[in-house]
Amino acid sequence: PTNVALDGYEVDVAVRASRPGEAPISVLAEAKVRLSARDVIRFGSRLHTPGFQMALAAAGFPGPWLPYIYGMRIDHQVEAAARAGGLGLLQSRGDPTRTDAVPIRG
Repeated sequence: PTNVALDGYEVDVAVRASRPGEAPISVLAEAKVRLSARDVIRFGSRLHTPGFQMALAAAGFPGPWLPYIYGMRIDHQVEAAARAGGLGLLQSRGDPTRTDAVPIRG
């Protein structure tokens, strides 16, 4: 895993992953100490931007993308925002993913 700086924005974690017999996918994660619904919406929106998708691909992380967002402290609207945006939600309390990530295809 690595971080990727793109057009003034940094993806905190990016890694290529695959299961046997399946095509590779780029797993992306944004991490925040205090995670707000605005952070979730901003990250999800950016991932759907064609220019950002092209920059990810040029940096070695082509689609499809599996997006996650992590927060140590999570505001109460975050879970709904993550679910609506198709982002997997992780938290620091050791809970498993609270919402499922949905692959984004460019």
